[in-house]
Amino acid sequence: ESEALWLAGMIDEELGMRARQRDSRFTRAVPIERFDAEIEGLLADGERQTAAVVDFLLLQAVHHQASDVHFDPFHAALRVRFRVDGVLVDVAGLAPRLQPRVLARLKVLAKLAVFQHDVPQEGRTVVDGAGRTVDVRVSVLPTIHGEKAVARLFDSSRAIFALNELGMSVTTLARYQELISRPQGTLLLTGPANSGKTTTLYSTLS
Repeated sequence: ESEALWLAGMIDEELGMRARQRDSRFTRAVPIERFDAEIEGLLADGERQTAAVVDFLLLQAVHHQASDVHFDPFHAALRVRFRVDGVLVDVAGLAPRLQPRVLARLKVLAKLAVFQHDVPQEGRTVVDGAGRTVDVRVSVLPTIHGEKAVARLFDSSRAIFALNELGMSVTTLARYQELISRPQGTLLLTGPANSGKTTTLYSTLS
């Protein structure tokens, strides 16, 4: 079954690319309240189009400037949520039977092992949408209801700021600049989701 899902995922990757090229649903922002109808339309040609649904959700996350997409399995549905401005927003509920294909598609995109279901995995991919390329980190975690996944989106074109634009105090900024100018050593950035860790790192590197 796992090998079949892997093969289906590889085939779906090509189908998804073709769908993006011919369908305006992948090239413009769709109101969240229309997501369920659009997903039903994509699935009208069969469950093989699950790959197109995943692509649709990832691209819509870019259009809606979401920082991450959560695929959470529950008994009654696979719940899909966007984090927009730090707030999780329900955007769709997929039938539980679609969960294996959704996870297979995400794993294929992130170059993860499709046949492994009992260990956490993490990989990376990119999404081309809204005229830019967005880096995506995909994390997969087993749960009692099946695997859940989180796709973290990072748009480097929007997130790089000068260090003095990050909100540090004058004293902290001076100390930080002194530390990053040293030829060796380690800096440890910690904090909850969306607290600015990656933004700080990109600003530091730039």
